[in-house]
Amino acid sequence: GLLSRAVATGHFKKLSSGRYWEPFDYGYPTLVYDKTRFAPNFEMTLASLAKDKTLRKKIALIDPRTSSLGRLFLAWTDSLFPGNHFSDFWKALSFNALTIAPGWSGAYSLFTQKEVSLVLSYTTSPAYHIHFEKTDSIRALVFPEGHIRQTEGVLVTKYSRQHPLAHQLIETLLS
Repeated sequence: GLLSRAVATGHFKKLSSGRYWEPFDYGYPTLVYDKTRFAPNFEMTLASLAKDKTLRKKIALIDPRTSSLGRLFLAWTDSLFPGNHFSDFWKALSFNALTIAPGWSGAYSLFTQKEVSLVLSYTTSPAYHIHFEKTDSIRALVFPEGHIRQTEGVLVTKYSRQHPLAHQLIETLLS
């Protein structure tokens, strides 16, 4: 994926671990909703969500060409719906998508402004709303087919003039 493409550019140096990157965070993509605007069927799968006519133009997705989250969602659906089922899933889902935003913030902004009922985000998004907004109305869909994990990491460019500081930052991230 993205890591192998980044390393193949030759622009990054190996770290003290002998690897080109250090993982420091992970999350599980899902669709997030506000229970005051949407009441999911708790047996809902991604396939049934795509075909749900009550969700016409009520989902904000993220462009896989410009966002790692969008790319991961595309890869997740590809693994869940092999062969022709993949294109069937996306044809069905396209009727429910209001837009495919360039990035997470644009998509999430549509959600917080109540222009869509569901948005591609992370299972941890509700925790943010509980902590900072003191509301528990934001929920994450948990699909019976499971979720794919996104691992985030840090690399150091060969061209940095601050390699010692970069390594200190990595140590801080990992501590």
